[in-house]
Amino acid sequence: MGDLNLPMDLYRDAENPHHSLTVGRVDCLEWLSALRVIDAWRMHHSDDRTYSGPHSTTRLDYILVDAHLVHDCYVSSEYQRPGAHVAGDHVIHSVVQDNVNQTMGKGYWKLPKELLQYPQIREAIAAEASRLLETIRAANYPGVV
Repeated sequence: MGDLNLPMDLYRDAENPHHSLTVGRVDCLEWLSALRVIDAWRMHHSDDRTYSGPHSTTRLDYILVDAHLVHDCYVSSEYQRPGAHVAGDHVIHSVVQDNVNQTMGKGYWKLPKELLQYPQIREAIAAEASRLLETIRAANYPGVV
């Protein structure tokens, strides 16, 4: 979240697009893409022109959210002009997200101890553990196999 000091979309986020608004823009967009974050407000207000900058001519303030989170949890977002009692020259931006309820499974799997009574199962576990140990010992980075 923050004041990026550049409009992400020159045509929808700036009243008068000009060269000074493009400095560093491509690098910033590439970085945000690598982080896999998106402008949650723009995703749901694709054609709206709202300006948040100091002179109400550019939208410079963004709340960038993980793309999957926006898809799964987005409820609303808005810009509000602050009252006279609030210091600063930008508008207030908010994004509301819903709670995600995930169904709970049975938990992680545990080996039933009774299975260890069977010699074939003990032998299979020992053989697999030996192969895994060889792989770990031969690895350049043992923590990553």
